Amino acid sequence: MSIPEERTVSQSQTSLESTSAIRHAASQRWLLGLAVVALWTVFGVDTAGAQAPAAVVERLTHEANPERAAAFSDLRAARRDTVAALIELLDHAGELDSIDGGPRQLAIALLGDYRASEAVDALTEHLLYVPDELVRTERLPRERYHSAAAALVDIGLPSVDAMLTLIRNDREPRRRQLAAWVLREVLGEIEAVRRLRERAPARTDRRFEQFETAIEFIETYQPVFEPPVEPPAVEEEP
Repeated sequence: MSIPEERTVSQSQTSLESTSAIRHAASQRWLLGLAVVALWTVFGVDTAGAQAPAAVVERLTHEANPERAAAFSDLRAARRDTVAALIELLDHAGELDSIDGGPRQLAIALLGDYRASEAVDALTEHLLYVPDELVRTERLPRERYHSAAAALVDIGLPSVDAMLTLIRNDREPRRRQLAAWVLREVLGEIEAVRRLRERAPARTDRRFEQFETAIEFIETYQPVFEPPVEPPAVEEEP
């Protein structure tokens, strides 16, 4: 190998190592940010010089209306910013995402706890996400291994339209089945079936069968306490 070639390889390796270091540092910042959110939310710890939530809530009882209004705005902004950060964290990819209690799973659970309707689209994108460690350690109804599906159930009615749209348009059978499960859990069997029949396309539309399959799943549903199997392949276009 010539000297110029050796320099090119060395520069390429250095670039890769630098990129890896940047990604690792970004992951660590996200983990730190999640820890700050957890401390601030759960323990009321003042981590950035701001008032802890309990103190801000106490300001809602202040005699002065401007002070109460400011406290209201502060609490609303804190929730908005926290939810936005958690949604962005959903795209975090790293080895910790395979464990029970990893960053993505914690973010999903918090979005469900917050009933964050603004997170419905992001959670829908992650319907098939299952932490590997959870599969090995827990015994749950199959659908609840999918953290995002469970969070959409917690969010409730704001999830319904997204699930109906997914059943209509998505070519992945497992995603459609999870959407049908969310509808059943949120609306109950009778109302979920009614909504599906109301939104179903004409019988001549190839997507009609997708609605019929979802309805059959809801009407015959029995919980299976086993981990999810490998998702089936995407159906081929006719």
